Parts: sequence; C-alpha cells; structure tokens
Amino acid sequence: MSGAVKVSVVTPVYNAGRCLTQCLESLAEQTLREIEFICVDDGSTDGSSEILRRFAERDGRFAVVRQENRGLGAAMNAGMRRARGEYLGILESDDYAEPGMFETLYAAAKRERAEVVKSDCWYRLNGREFYSPSFERYSGGDGFLEPRAFTNAFYVQRNWTGLYRRDFLLRGGIWHNETPGAAFQDVSFNFLVMSRLDRFYYLRKPLMHYRADNPDSSVHSRGKTFALMDECACIERWLRNNADEDELWEILANLRFRLYQREARFRVDEAQLPAFLERAVGEYRADREAGRYARRFWDEEDWTAAQRILAAPEDYLDRVRRLLAQREAERRSLLGLLREEKALYLYGAGEGARRLRALLRSYGLDCAGYAVREGESAACGEAELPVCTVEQLSRRPGAVLLVAVRGPVARPVRTGRTDAGFRCLKLDAELLSILTQRLDRALPRC
Repeated sequence: MSGAVKVSVVTPVYNAGRCLTQCLESLAEQTLREIEFICVDDGSTDGSSEILRRFAERDGRFAVVRQENRGLGAAMNAGMRRARGEYLGILESDDYAEPGMFETLYAAAKRERAEVVKSDCWYRLNGREFYSPSFERYSGGDGFLEPRAFTNAFYVQRNWTGLYRRDFLLRGGIWHNETPGAAFQDVSFNFLVMSRLDRFYYLRKPLMHYRADNPDSSVHSRGKTFALMDECACIERWLRNNADEDELWEILANLRFRLYQREARFRVDEAQLPAFLERAVGEYRADREAGRYARRFWDEEDWTAAQRILAAPEDYLDRVRRLLAQREAERRSLLGLLREEKALYLYGAGEGARRLRALLRSYGLDCAGYAVREGESAACGEAELPVCTVEQLSRRPGAVLLVAVRGPVARPVRTGRTDAGFRCLKLDAELLSILTQRLDRALPRC
C-alpha cells in the first residue's frame, strides 16, 4: 500500500476458522481508504492460514505476519511493530466491524485531537445481538473522559472498540504482556493506556460486533487460574519503571480486587480455586498494608466485602472450600442423572446448544440430537447430529429434552411428562455454571 496510512488494524489469529472470514470481510468493507490490515497468524493449525492467504492475495491492504504460537500478547506486539498508521486499531478474529467503524473513530480522533477514542459495541450472545455500552455508570453523551476521575475506564478493557495514536503508545512504552495463550493480556495494556492518557474521547455509538457466543473463544478457556495475577504483576513492574505514583497504585489495588472477585470465576480452574484465593488474600493484605486502599476509588459493596475478607481471611477461605465441596457433590449428582438417560436431546440448535454439547462430551456424555420448535431453523451446522422438532420428539420413546432456563435453584429439576409426551430436564443457569466450571457464586462477596 502506497501513501500515508491513517489507521493500522491488528488482528491476532489462532485457529479462528469458524469466524475468521466474517471478521476479514468486515475489514475489507471499511470505508476509510488509507488503512492497512495486519493479520498475525500465531501458529494456527486449522484452516485459518489459508483464509488469510486468500484475503492477502485479493486485497493489497492485507498483510500476513506468521509466527510460531506464542500467545495473544506476542501476536499483538508483532502486529504493532509492523504497523505504519498514525493510529492503531484492534479487531479480534472472532469479532467483526461495522463498515464505517475506523473512518468514524479516526474522524473523531482527529477532530478532538484525542490520543485514544473508544466506541460502544453490539454484544452477540446465543445468536442474538443487543447494544452494549462500554461504561454503564457514565450518564453523559459523546465527550472526553478523565480516567483517574472515572476509574471504571481502568476496569472496562474493550481494547477492540478503540483507536490509539501510535506515537502515544510508543512514547509511553505501552505494549501487551507476552504470556502464553490468550489470557487477560488486555488488562495490563488497558491499564497502561489509561495511566498515560491526557485526551480520551468516548463515542456512545456501537461500531463493532463482539461475539460472546463463539465456543472457541478464549473467554471459555479453562486453566487460566493465575493469568489475572500475572497481568497485575505486569502492571506493578511497569509502574515501578515508568509511573510510580501513589494514585495509580491505589487504582490498581481496587482493580485487583474487582478482577479477582468478579472476573476470575470465568477462568479459574475449580480445583485450583483455593490456592488462587489464598494468594489473592495475600495480595489484598499487601495492598492494604502498603496504604493503597484509598476509599474514594471503591464502591460501597466492594469496600465492605474487602474489609470483611481481610478481617477474617481464614473464615472466608473456609466458606469457599465448603461451597466447592457442595458444588462437587451437585456436579456428581447431575452427571449421574444424565448418564441414566438413554436419549438426550438439546433444546435449540444455536451456538449455546453446541457449546453445551461439547461440555457434555468432555464428561463422556453425548446427545442424540437437537430439538427445535416448529418453524424454527433446523440448521445446526453439524451434519452428524440430527435436528428434529419438539413435536417429533414426542414420538420417540425414552427421549429426554435438556432445556437451559434461568432460575435461582442450583440443582437439577426433573419434570414429569410434558404435554408433548416426553420427559424434560431443566437445567438452570447456575447448574450450567457447575457443569462448565464457570463459578457464578464460588467467590463470595464477603
């Protein structure tokens, strides 16, 4: 690509074949002309490399960087080093952008002389989309935000909704933490960005589509037990070397507590949760003893929870251990119940049902098929697993329909025969969290 590049978009790719074409098509359709797309193939072993090759051959704005698998942080840094644009954008391989996303962000950045501009997004879950504001606690319209006054900007990463002036990143020594896999590297990057910002502009307009229902996404990965702690340690090292300010240490102490108590449940391996929380409590104690617990950065709920945990840490950890023992018993009960059934069907044929099937298979269980209501699409994208209607299911002896519902009771609810003639097993949201090890209540607030 000749001439000045206004925006460089970095897309890290690792085995993203399921969603990659839509992501790249959304880049190819961008209305901004002076733009380049740097796709970093981080050692993909599926068909992603071939998809990238095709796009690079047909559109000179695409450049492909290939490397051995080193993780999301290393892939992002490789793309950043290759970038030539005045501003840097990020689009992850399972998401996709509105055609005017980067033109809109760039226009706002230039007009407002902003170092960083961020937008809102569409949040896609189970085949449905809804508008998702980045900062729910912010009640204003488009305008500048001061991160140290509105510290939720440190907590809400969403780096992929933003545009960053490249010389701002380079002058600040702001890069991604290079750790294996895709595990929270956006946390330290966002903290470093917010720590250095003078002009941060927020657009209350959704410009990209965040795919939360991709079963291959790193969001659903297990075994990321200490990844958040690695990110907080990365921030600590950066603060000591670049911005050793009391206020930033105080913000980090609050961020650490919020991340550990709220976000860790999505990645913490349940077997290692006690060890994680023991270490977490030690870090809470160190922050408090260092005088980093500044009340002005905490909301009432978090502050109260932190004080109670630190007042009696062993009692808190004992409660967690008891809860985990209860969860394990419930899981064994659920799996035993499911193994008694001969013909399990999943209600629905979307990503949510396919993800649940994959989880069942990880426990040595499988389903006979999907069941949908009359008139619903029967396309499930998996030829080996049949799809029937609920009415057809009523004529299959011994069929059991698994239905995911929202409910307050964290245990299986077996119904009797339905009007349609088959039995139904309702799994509430809490029960699904037991099966997936996504522990919605395993980290007590106090």
